[in-house]
Amino acid sequence: MRSYVVRPGDHLAKVAAQFGVSPDAIWEMPQNSELKGSRDPNILAPGDVVRIPPRPESAVPYRANRDNHFRVEVATVPLSVTFSKLGEPLRSEDYELHGMGRPLRGTTDGDGRAAIEVRADVDAVEVRFVKRELSFTLQIGHLDPPETERGAMQRLAALRYLHLPPELAGPQRKRRLRRALREFQTMEGLPLTDSIDETTALRLRARHGH
Repeated sequence: MRSYVVRPGDHLAKVAAQFGVSPDAIWEMPQNSELKGSRDPNILAPGDVVRIPPRPESAVPYRANRDNHFRVEVATVPLSVTFSKLGEPLRSEDYELHGMGRPLRGTTDGDGRAAIEVRADVDAVEVRFVKRELSFTLQIGHLDPPETERGAMQRLAALRYLHLPPELAGPQRKRRLRRALREFQTMEGLPLTDSIDETTALRLRARHGH
């Protein structure tokens, strides 16, 4: 058994694919019970330590002196994404998914939602709405848990409570976060703690959807 330290962009399916084991084999290990009790398997935080089980041994038969054909199945991650422009859902819109070889095509539903399957080893894909000349880049696994500072910022930004210029850092960054948390807590009728308490983290997850 070995240990793996989670990096930005990692999620359980990606880590499992990297080591040639199944996500369930990792998540159900007793050595990961503490992590399992505090994390969503699809949203790990950089620095989390995951125990990795031994890779199962397997034998593949082949015929000598002949052509042999093998098919490898790559693990995928299901995504449910709602697309909108200026607050209006992109309903029943055709799109193309780029970033995994040949473009894949699909159509959003009546709420602007698309069900997408992405390979576990892919870090990002681009969704293009050709008729509108509009595109979105989806970074897979880059959403941190809501109880972390970065995870709270990501959700507050997506919910339009927070805008942080890239150059903003240090005390100014923390003041912006506190103001955004207070505004979110006020709008949601939560206790005004100006901090990422458990109730606020749960509500952020619910409002954001993840």
